[in-house]
Amino acid sequence: MSDQINVSTVYGRFTTQLLGAFSELEHSIIKERICAGLKEAKRKGIKLGRKKTRPSQMIRKLYGEGLSYRRIAEILGISHQSVYREVQELKCN
Repeated sequence: MSDQINVSTVYGRFTTQLLGAFSELEHSIIKERICAGLKEAKRKGIKLGRKKTRPSQMIRKLYGEGLSYRRIAEILGISHQSVYREVQELKCN
């Protein structure tokens, strides 16, 4: 944006619109490539994201004993949301 484009003229407005169109095209191409790469990784079975650090076995054991999410989180020193996610995965499998 350091170039001096006079948008009060026909050529200035045309230049601005042309730059905007190229920018939009570039954005769309990048988005398509990212989506294609993610689909390919999923097809190959590659796990994306960071590894789980929550103690899944302990959560499942304590949940099986009938403890609440918050109590399990207190005992293990993790967030109750982590406990909730683990229990949801347990229920889905």
